[in-house]
Amino acid sequence: MADRIQKIVTKLPGLKSVTDVWKTADSSLERGDAAFVADLAIALAGAYATDAGRIWQYRNVFDYLLRLLATTPGPGNVVQALRLVSSAEAADRKISRHTASLLASSQPAEDLAVAFTGHATEELRACLVHELVLRGVDVTESPGIAGWATSPHWSHHPLGGAAVGAVGGGRSAGSAELQRARRQPLDTVRPVGEP
Repeated sequence: MADRIQKIVTKLPGLKSVTDVWKTADSSLERGDAAFVADLAIALAGAYATDAGRIWQYRNVFDYLLRLLATTPGPGNVVQALRLVSSAEAADRKISRHTASLLASSQPAEDLAVAFTGHATEELRACLVHELVLRGVDVTESPGIAGWATSPHWSHHPLGGAAVGAVGGGRSAGSAELQRARRQPLDTVRPVGEP
């Protein structure tokens, strides 16, 4: 498998089309080999992340692999998506936020509990709680997520507390404004603190 990945990584910048790489990833995932998809994305990040702005093939394939893992149903795919974005080669706050949105929109909360009990960054966890709450999930009632989401240790994060309070019973100062804003049409929503 390592040779196969190395071949793809080496040839990537010279490719005119990346659809064959996508097909390779798709067929690997269909065979249940989510680890290959994550390993390929991690290898690509290690080789090309610093040149991402100049190598369109890297950006295109990396984004495709991340989206494929995060949006394909199944707990194994969630684990591999988390491994990818938590790897030293790919770790980035922007990627964490993007991944949280992809996961929350595509996976059931029970499959996402691994992010709160396994290896994941605090940024990813905070963004995932926020994204789940925005989608109406009561994270205070979600096994595996509730313990982390209601603990005081993440209250220093900008998303800490307000998101949980919005669904979990209004325990935060900002939750009333957030709930009121959700019920109003978009053209009538004012910034928090304005009458």
